[in-house]
Amino acid sequence: MQVDNTLSGTSTGGLRDSVVVAVRVEMARQRMSQTKLAELTGFTQAYISRRMTGETPFDVVDLERIAGALNVPPSAFFPAPVAA
Repeated sequence: MQVDNTLSGTSTGGLRDSVVVAVRVEMARQRMSQTKLAELTGFTQAYISRRMTGETPFDVVDLERIAGALNVPPSAFFPAPVAA
């Protein structure tokens, strides 16, 4: 059995887009470029770019490494749950 680790949303504006925005916001807050993030994560700049543009969805491993590079928990990239 293969597990799909991608975090792709089913529609524009879904979880996938929210995660990209959250990563961008944290990078901007820390004044970190895609090149620097790539260096810190061990990914190539092109790999980071494809994820930041939404061409390829982030997976769990991507987000763990990016969170480590930005010194934030991976949960920082997800919207807070809404109380019912």
